[in-house]
Amino acid sequence: MKGKVASILFINKKGQMLLYLRDDKKSIPYPNTWALIGGHVEKGEEILDALRREVHEEIGIDVKNPVFIKEFDDKVGNDVFVYKDKINLSLSDLELTEGQRLKYFSFEEILNQENVPKPLKDFLKKNKNLIE
Repeated sequence: MKGKVASILFINKKGQMLLYLRDDKKSIPYPNTWALIGGHVEKGEEILDALRREVHEEIGIDVKNPVFIKEFDDKVGNDVFVYKDKINLSLSDLELTEGQRLKYFSFEEILNQENVPKPLKDFLKKNKNLIE
């Protein structure tokens, strides 16, 4: 049975997207790669509730008006449900509690990063019109 992951693309005023650099641990999928903020949906939890919980746990902010984009298969056993929302905070206003660091990227910068997992890149390319 596939797992479910709730994730979000935060987009700032410049049209840049917020990603975080995953920990460099061999025990996790896609270690040391740039990823969306979010995490696993717990048993009995609604996807949107999981999204709100994970974002609050990982960067300490409350999700206001998430808009569902689409879902994709992360190729490691999960369906990833992707939302988007606006963010008007600088990196110094955010406190990352998981992973190595946060960074804003333009759409093209994400696609040109070597350490972005292929399933995420493919999702972004295929759904660019729904993201921007």
